[in-house]
Amino acid sequence: MIKKEEGRFYQLDFLKAIAIVVVILIHVLANRLNQPFFSFLWNWLHFVVVFFVFCSGYILTAKYQNYNFNLKNTMFWFIKRIKRLVAPFYLYLFLHYFLWFLLPQFFSGLGLKKDARFFIQSLIFSGGVDLNWLVLLFLQLTFLFPLFIFLSKKKKWQFFTLSFSFLFGLLFIFYRPKNYRWLMWLSWSGVFFLSMLVFSKRKKDNFYFLKLAGFSLVISLSLFFIFLPFPFILFAHKYPPDSLYLFYGLTILFFLLFISKLKIIENNFFKKGYQIVSKNSYYLYFFSYIFLDLFETKTKKLNFSLNPFIESALIFFLSLIVILIVKLIIKNTARFFIKSKIYFKFSLPINIFDKN
Repeated sequence: MIKKEEGRFYQLDFLKAIAIVVVILIHVLANRLNQPFFSFLWNWLHFVVVFFVFCSGYILTAKYQNYNFNLKNTMFWFIKRIKRLVAPFYLYLFLHYFLWFLLPQFFSGLGLKKDARFFIQSLIFSGGVDLNWLVLLFLQLTFLFPLFIFLSKKKKWQFFTLSFSFLFGLLFIFYRPKNYRWLMWLSWSGVFFLSMLVFSKRKKDNFYFLKLAGFSLVISLSLFFIFLPFPFILFAHKYPPDSLYLFYGLTILFFLLFISKLKIIENNFFKKGYQIVSKNSYYLYFFSYIFLDLFETKTKKLNFSLNPFIESALIFFLSLIVILIVKLIIKNTARFFIKSKIYFKFSLPINIFDKN
């Protein structure tokens, strides 16, 4: 059972903190694939998006399970969610372009192009910058959520919904659609819907997540040995995700949920640390890429290479510090205007996963 303390699911905070740290490391390692160890590590670390999707489904269900999704409320909820998902990405995109044009000696526009078509595709999520695929995925899951809330309360539809997604996961092992962006929800929705069912069950069995990890491991290994040749490239099974990729990610996710009850993870000091990271995980996903651009551009020009673990740590801490400072400035600015009796509405989406 995932505990809720002071309005937060600390075990999910733990997962999201791990996920965003690993995402940053993956992005750094992507530039060092010519080295066997880093290439091996980069390949097998591609499980973290499963964490984000699972956490999102679980937390949204906890918050909106009894929400009245009539037409008016649903439209209001869609608008609210879309703003929370899209605004941080747009902020990142314009800022990265701005820095690239203003300071080309420090930024090379990592992943960006000086092309109007590319820019428009980035804005509407049909292509463009690679980072926006995650935004599109969560937009797709947002539109599915009201339907999934209904289906999750109908036992006869629960198995059908999971099976539907799992079958597409199997299909994607053999068929890799080129334009994966518009089809990826078919298999990702299985993880999303599964998280909703895990919330509804909320079993108190101490070994519940260990059992789920074992079950996922068996399926993952079975698919691996039945269908796949060596060498195995996990990344090749991510866009869109097939069943092997998803069950591999679920195995690690459920195992970490099982060990998240250890005293060291429940330690208040440690808990506050990963909760801060978790709260800012969505912004870290984007803005760490700007610091990655800075580090990669300068090290190439100076003709030296940082250890990827050191570089990842520096990018992580610098990104987090900047985000926290900006949030503090915004908060204090808002207080100043309120005290000055200047009334206005200022909304800055802070986290993709609502209040958790």
